[in-house]
Amino acid sequence: MIFNDGSIFAAKEIKDLSDEQKENVIAVVCIADDTKYAIGLNLYSKKWTEMKQCSIDYSNKVADDYSKGWIVPKIELLQKIWENRDVINKSLKAVSGDTLDGKEYWSYSETKDKSAAMYMTFDDRGHQDHTTKDHEYTVCLIRDWRKF
Repeated sequence: MIFNDGSIFAAKEIKDLSDEQKENVIAVVCIADDTKYAIGLNLYSKKWTEMKQCSIDYSNKVADDYSKGWIVPKIELLQKIWENRDVINKSLKAVSGDTLDGKEYWSYSETKDKSAAMYMTFDDRGHQDHTTKDHEYTVCLIRDWRKF
């Protein structure tokens, strides 16, 4: 868990957090292979073209020291998030965050001709596909862990 004041708690310490402390959590950390990233607590339903503004809006909710660098993951990283969703969801649930469930999630990745964007369904199969950018799918925001 990463807090608005910069303090960090391990997953095993979650049970010892007060309700007041949980309200100040801004992200949970996921480590998958060599990739380390923080996942924002809130999910949003947006069109692909609205993702940049969504990142800006989330950035405005956290302390200035942690407001930069929030992005929508590319499809490869979204795949890693899907692979680790059960562990991530335990942390998100513990701090009343939005859990990663069977919805379609936008990635930042586009097709080569930029006419469509890649998304992933967080079901048991982890289906990846592409579609036009006018659909409203779920947006999950992440931030590079090393920048905290």
